[in-house]
Amino acid sequence: NTDGVQPEDLSSTSTMGVGGHRQPYPHRPGKTGFGFGSAMSRLRNMRLITLAGIVVIVGMASVYIRRTMLIENTAVRASGAASTHQKPNLVFVLADDLGYNDLSCTWTSGGAAARIETPYLDNLITEQSVMLTNHYAMPMCTPSRAALMSGHHPIHTGLHHFVLLASQASGLPLEMETTPQRLKAAGYKTAAVGKWHLGFARYAYLPTERGFDTFYGYVTGCQDYWTHDNDEWLEGQRQMPRVKTPGVVGHDYYRGRTPLSRGEVDGTHGSELIEREVATVIGAHARATAAARGSMETTGSTPYTPLFLYVASQAPHVGYTGAPDWAYVQVDAMPSASAFSEGRREVAALVVCLERLVRTTVTSIEEGGLTDDTVLIFVSDNGPEGASGASAYPYRGKKRTVWEGGTRSIAFIHAPPRLMPAGGRSYDGLLHISDWPATLVGLAGGSEYPSAEAKRAKGETAAAISGIDVWDAVSKALPSPRTDLLYNYDQVIGCGALRRGRYKLVQNGNCGTPPQLFGVWDTDEGAPAAHEADGEGFQLYDLETDPFERAPVVDPGNPVAAELRAAYEAYSATAVEALSWTTPGDTAASPALHEGRWVPWLEGEYREAEVH
Repeated sequence: NTDGVQPEDLSSTSTMGVGGHRQPYPHRPGKTGFGFGSAMSRLRNMRLITLAGIVVIVGMASVYIRRTMLIENTAVRASGAASTHQKPNLVFVLADDLGYNDLSCTWTSGGAAARIETPYLDNLITEQSVMLTNHYAMPMCTPSRAALMSGHHPIHTGLHHFVLLASQASGLPLEMETTPQRLKAAGYKTAAVGKWHLGFARYAYLPTERGFDTFYGYVTGCQDYWTHDNDEWLEGQRQMPRVKTPGVVGHDYYRGRTPLSRGEVDGTHGSELIEREVATVIGAHARATAAARGSMETTGSTPYTPLFLYVASQAPHVGYTGAPDWAYVQVDAMPSASAFSEGRREVAALVVCLERLVRTTVTSIEEGGLTDDTVLIFVSDNGPEGASGASAYPYRGKKRTVWEGGTRSIAFIHAPPRLMPAGGRSYDGLLHISDWPATLVGLAGGSEYPSAEAKRAKGETAAAISGIDVWDAVSKALPSPRTDLLYNYDQVIGCGALRRGRYKLVQNGNCGTPPQLFGVWDTDEGAPAAHEADGEGFQLYDLETDPFERAPVVDPGNPVAAELRAAYEAYSATAVEALSWTTPGDTAASPALHEGRWVPWLEGEYREAEVH
């Protein structure tokens, strides 16, 4: 157990709304309290009133009226500390490989994947937040993170094919301005906790050099939950299918730029490490905020500094399985436990870890008195891993593919009513993970991001698929400003997809992955069905009538297909070199040369160690 959060607490569904109340504001003072009416009543009963007494009572009544107006307009915390309502704290939680069928509030019956119970997340999403039902991420980890940290579509960052492997000396291009850099410029403290996966061959690629004040987590793409080892090794030129060299293993956990020892982290589950650090960061920020607010009230000093916290969860990424005992206890008590396959049980335990991480995050915000000034956004980075027990049913495809099951992402916004009214609703406008940087910077009061110049660097066509500030659309239930959504264009494999309105054009949707492993739709929920594509692998789907992509539109005269094909080819022409394909694996990265660790091996100190 960590930070006072008991795992068994997850079995009960919270009924608290924003700020710990079902109503949008804390309870108003009751009739029995000291108010304007009670003050006047006392006035009428007084036989002798001095001038000083009148002044005192009128002054108190005036204070009460001002206080009531403040409550009506700014939602005073139950603790009595008034919110300054300046720039909101921004907390962004990114889940790793969460399937659309892996929460009970999004689960669909009829498939083979038994229901995983997530009561806390169900209540948070459906009762207290705005669920984003048409939110999309990229098909894999590195591309989604590149979009989130830059605001550019990954085809313009070079990180759109597959993922970076640990021995590849590349990363998010250093010339690109990042989301945390822009938020720092807007006056924010910035902290990153969890998975990075955007390069580490040089210090310049690390989170602390890309805009984060602090970082606690791992820099490679995945790792053992308990030993924090990674074996993603590539030697020489990239191949398809992927070839790994067995026996190359390195330890990977950092605080800032410094690799941590095994004694500091090994033996503690990765999800618990992240959970503890999140509670620590939010707790420290809450104390600093309370002190700053107190100073403001007494001295009129400078307003407090808001926080941007990026929480990149390790769970429920599979491959390195094994959850804490308390998670299995909870899973085995679920009504569907007897129907879980071995793989499904492992996934369920990791989903429980994710749920507790979110609960700890929200609880830390509430207990720190930060609820009325904090926006929390939750997104999954892609669909679930194939043949693992995770599920995207009834959507077709999984991680790595551009089918809906590989890219449609569970997402929601939890925010105070002054910024996001009417929690407990859904928004069905088209959104992409690349939209969050512009949206976050907009909430922070920053200027357009990415800048108009940066968006047009690859031409006007490229600008059309860059990130867009979507806050007004979601908060006011307006149509999304996004009209086109490019799922991906991968020139290495020759796959991709484009959506415009109800129609989706798909080119080789499995993206080179074997159907028997990753599914034409969910391999656990039905036999694959083959559909004929044209000679170049293109198919057209109507997502309004066929959201699960069971049957393509077969109409040679349909003008939509030609229109989308032309747009798709125009966007794909703006794609840059795929860095994760062209960057070879570097033997100098081997942990055997660096005391068993994954480190920035191109830095002088590590090069020197290799020589000696």
